[in-house]
Amino acid sequence: MNILAANISQLTVVVFLCIIFLCFLKYVIINQQIESKGVQKILGGFASFIFVLLSNNPFVQAVGIIIGGLIIASEEFMQNLMIILRSKSEDIKGNLSVSNPTKKEIRDKKDKEVKQIIQFEKKSIKKYAVRYDTITVDNLISIERAVSRYFKDKYKESYREDQKHESDNGTIIVDGEIVDANSHPNNIVEIEHVKYPSTAVQSIAQIVERVREVISIDSIVITICFVIDNPYTVRDLIKLYNEIEKFNNVKLGIFSVKNSIAKPIIEPVFH
Repeated sequence: MNILAANISQLTVVVFLCIIFLCFLKYVIINQQIESKGVQKILGGFASFIFVLLSNNPFVQAVGIIIGGLIIASEEFMQNLMIILRSKSEDIKGNLSVSNPTKKEIRDKKDKEVKQIIQFEKKSIKKYAVRYDTITVDNLISIERAVSRYFKDKYKESYREDQKHESDNGTIIVDGEIVDANSHPNNIVEIEHVKYPSTAVQSIAQIVERVREVISIDSIVITICFVIDNPYTVRDLIKLYNEIEKFNNVKLGIFSVKNSIAKPIIEPVFH
């Protein structure tokens, strides 16, 4: 009976430790309901260490020390831990940091995109037998800004334009992203201005590869939004969808832009 009573006592201590830790996660890290985070950390850590002192079991003492340490740990560390716990372990490849790129970095990215588009479009010129007007960097920026304004108006603070992502695998600047309540990106937005639908089809794989090389968390959706100048048919749209379906968590959007105002033809849905 004494042994049983002792085990129940130790189990009760462990349960209380877990409750303290879960409450800390819910109200401080996730909901951030209490303003004085320093007081929260002190109280949470103090409560955990009190249980450690009251316990005679080495296992319970070890658990209490770990939980107390996690509570006192920095908020950034805890948020990164939460991201890892929510994600599949195979999706995490190095730390991912997000910042605002410089104007030069944005323009350099657009310049590379224009060069890539021109290579794709040269193949399309023969197919459509039309005069080719080169897409310029300024024109591309103007088109992308129009689509970004549409997303800003609709999603408000949840949409962030021109974000720089850095990980152990490299650096990438994306045209936009949709973030959740904790400011973590769950949708990456890439906006592409092309002359022909065949160019859009050719560019999808290159866009996905470019983003996934740096942002290797598969749960983050890539949404590719095309602005296509020349008319396209249902058959062209089917080809676009068929190409998109080859990749996991990749969505399609198509916009028209007139007088710097973007209107969705096929509007992407963000979750």
